[in-house]
Amino acid sequence: MATARAITVPAMPARKTWVEIKHDAAQNRPHVSSEHAYLRAKENDEVVWYSGSDRFTIIFQAGSPFTDEKFDVPRGGSVSSGPLREDVEVRTYKYSVKGVVGEPLDPDVIIRP
Repeated sequence: MATARAITVPAMPARKTWVEIKHDAAQNRPHVSSEHAYLRAKENDEVVWYSGSDRFTIIFQAGSPFTDEKFDVPRGGSVSSGPLREDVEVRTYKYSVKGVVGEPLDPDVIIRP
């Protein structure tokens, strides 16, 4: 009779949603490649914000689906949100993108089941 043994199943790798941030000189504010980032609550989804030109700051002011509420995107670099919080709610989370100059932009992260 064979003996059952436990096996370890590796966690699914995070699905990354990439959002490019640029400065829109005509409107004097940031511009993102996607106004809505769709993430799945049951997965290890995360957002990666990147910029080839300027520094930007991401701020979730009314609650964040991630552990942190503020992310600094370096000039010519990127920053990852990390995975969603385990207790994340299925809803829309607004965030602000602030550049060195100009008005902020307010896109969102939409959490789906």
